[in-house]
Amino acid sequence: MSHDPFSSPLWSSKRPNLRYAELARTLLNQITLSGMQPGERLGTEDELARKHRVSRVTVRAALSILEQDGYIDRKRALGTFIKQVPRRQPATDSEQGTVVFVCHSGEPTHPYENAGFMTMLHTIERVLRDEGLNLQIVVLENDSTLNRKRIEHLVHRPDVRGFCFVPIWSASLEEYEEYRSWLPKDIPCVLCNGYDLGAPNCVARAMSSGCHELMDLLINRGHRDIALLSGPMFSPQEYAIHAGSYIAAFQAKGLPVERAFLYKGYPGESLQTLVHAALTSRLRPTAVFASDARICATVLSVAAELGLSIPDDLSLVGYGDNVLHIHSRVPITAYAVQNDRLAESAARLLVDLIHGKKTDAESRVVPGKLIEGQSVRTL
Repeated sequence: MSHDPFSSPLWSSKRPNLRYAELARTLLNQITLSGMQPGERLGTEDELARKHRVSRVTVRAALSILEQDGYIDRKRALGTFIKQVPRRQPATDSEQGTVVFVCHSGEPTHPYENAGFMTMLHTIERVLRDEGLNLQIVVLENDSTLNRKRIEHLVHRPDVRGFCFVPIWSASLEEYEEYRSWLPKDIPCVLCNGYDLGAPNCVARAMSSGCHELMDLLINRGHRDIALLSGPMFSPQEYAIHAGSYIAAFQAKGLPVERAFLYKGYPGESLQTLVHAALTSRLRPTAVFASDARICATVLSVAAELGLSIPDDLSLVGYGDNVLHIHSRVPITAYAVQNDRLAESAARLLVDLIHGKKTDAESRVVPGKLIEGQSVRTL
């Protein structure tokens, strides 16, 4: 096994929905093999899209990966510049086995989620590579019986040392327990990207405290008419966290809660319809708490159609570091999950389990960080 940033099977263009990774691999190869140095120009999004015959969305997601990993700097209208040249590591024969990275065929499906998903994937691969562990991606389908057969087949391979389940959407406790039921008890496994589950070997995003921080910020800036927008893709458990944090933030200040401002999309409802209904309701919000980047982007679009300016007419905050990837006139205030830290914590927990350094099941909640943009007005 070759231990360098280009050799892992995670970069394979044959993997479903991982075209961004293939382009990131190509660009890393170009930087390294061409002898480019820090400060040299790689190109604009348009130039790279034409050169590699891909869409600008694909280019943008690939560059987001490389930027977060510290290889490039992006400057608006000027292009992309080399920040750090990747260092190839020598091949080694000290392979200690394979970790199976399990995701779903529907992930990622949106450019904002692609960036976060690929950051987690790349971070986990890097940590495992440094430990001499290979990584194999397994993509699940919408067929539980078939998925179980795939996992049970891998369990019997002598080189497989553990499993890392990484849903791009937060997994429910029921889903995680189903995953675990497919594995013998002596096979280490972790769930990365859960939400405060408290389940064994689950590394979760701090959804409850993050939502509470965003609500506190809006309330402290004088907002009382705050619309909570949660899309139809969120599970009842996730919505319970969104709504619970919303209500708790008002109650902590001794303020009444207006139930009509809590919005949850129904199955099949478009985000455009959900957001338009909230912004044109009889009770008009002065601020919106968006549960993720997709809703944030839709709020920006609908607000523009309605002639509402952010933040003069409507303040906006969003949960998740994918919000920071949205291209908007003003930077959006967000609670950043910090996918790299989430993934690194999960990978290191799995390594410890594989090497027997930890025997007791545990769960971890990885705190994020409130990033204040310019999308909130003080009333």
